[in-house]
Amino acid sequence: MTAVIEALARAVNEGQGSEQLDAMLAAWRLVPDPRLAAVIAALSRQLAGAPIDKRKAWLAALAAGRPESVHGLVDGFLRAPWSSFETLEMLLRRAPDPRLAAAADALVARFTGQHRLIASLVAPHRLPEAALPAEAEPLLARLVAIVEEGQRREEGLRDDVLADPHDDATRAVYADFLLERGDPRGELIALQLATEPATEARRKQLEEQLFGRCLGRLAGAVTGGRLDRGFVAEARLSYDERAIAARIGAPDWVTVRSLYASSAVSPELLARLLEPPVMHDLEELHHVDAAALVACRAPLAALHTMTLVAGTDADTHALGDRDAFHALARLRTSYALAQALAHSPLARRLLHLDVGCPLEGQLQACMVMHADGYAPACELRASNGRATVTVRRRVLHTHRLEVAALAQLLDALPADTYREVHIAEVLGREDHARLGLAAGRHGGLRLDVWPPEP
Repeated sequence: MTAVIEALARAVNEGQGSEQLDAMLAAWRLVPDPRLAAVIAALSRQLAGAPIDKRKAWLAALAAGRPESVHGLVDGFLRAPWSSFETLEMLLRRAPDPRLAAAADALVARFTGQHRLIASLVAPHRLPEAALPAEAEPLLARLVAIVEEGQRREEGLRDDVLADPHDDATRAVYADFLLERGDPRGELIALQLATEPATEARRKQLEEQLFGRCLGRLAGAVTGGRLDRGFVAEARLSYDERAIAARIGAPDWVTVRSLYASSAVSPELLARLLEPPVMHDLEELHHVDAAALVACRAPLAALHTMTLVAGTDADTHALGDRDAFHALARLRTSYALAQALAHSPLARRLLHLDVGCPLEGQLQACMVMHADGYAPACELRASNGRATVTVRRRVLHTHRLEVAALAQLLDALPADTYREVHIAEVLGREDHARLGLAAGRHGGLRLDVWPPEP
């Protein structure tokens, strides 16, 4: 029993983290006390974070062999479409672990016809229960207290960050706590706070490895994105409406600055998600339906960039007329939606407009609409995948636009619409002549064609 006492004493003295978990597992393998297994599970849940359900990340975590990754590996395996008997066998080849024993039935249920083989793999994790010796009881009690106190402190420091997400000092304190317990998320926060160029590769590696762990209460509602100083700054919504609905108003949304909706999320649900105060500092919103923004009662005063992908004429007109989104400066949308927004108060406030036009004729119509229905200072970028038109400060740049279309456009526009026209296209002598004739109707318009006339 000396060995188990030594292992428990090491766990008490290691500080809360990976090494402590290793020491507790060593003690459990000597004496499989279910109370010790419960403490192991509690600490593991604190350190594990979200399920690891991407195959590459799952295999990397398995190969790394860190004890705190077991819950993430199990949860990821159970939800991932790529899970197989081969990956199950890899997972169960680990040293005896009470967490794998607890998950054995769920793991085995994923497969049929191989119960005997799977049972042989699970057996090493189902050690016969035993009680710790009396002299180990004080050490077990101390471990329980350490784990519970660590959880309270971690939650308190995390809540301090969420209470003031712009304060780097609170994040630094949180990072120090995590580093003390051997949690790599502490290193990630410290590196992202320092932003040293020499550590960029390590930052990217940690962000990829730890993204799931950093989701916190957003797990299930968010499937991808980007971390900033250890918390979610860019979030891509999942297709699970039930999970999203369950996390409306969660404090963890307060660090999100850029949100990407998914096609499976209804406008009504997205509107409900955007309304709580934790979302009011949102700066970018992408892949959104106009109906969601019309239904949303929050002003979203910090929102400056939006990608609008759908909306009826009625919803789009209502969006343009709403007395909200006053910081919105950049909009990416379709030609039809841009046309519906033209002349609205929102259109008059925009500084950047990016429009996708399926047909080349729409490129011409888009420029006319832009000149007439949007603020004079609003920059336009319109593209149909082949030709591109950019307007900045009354200077028109075209790339691969049909010469005839551009000549017709110059004929159609008022004389003071543009000061200069720059054309990046291979043109013949007749094309130059036709453009020059069209430009001549605009008085002092400067026409810059590349390559120049031969």
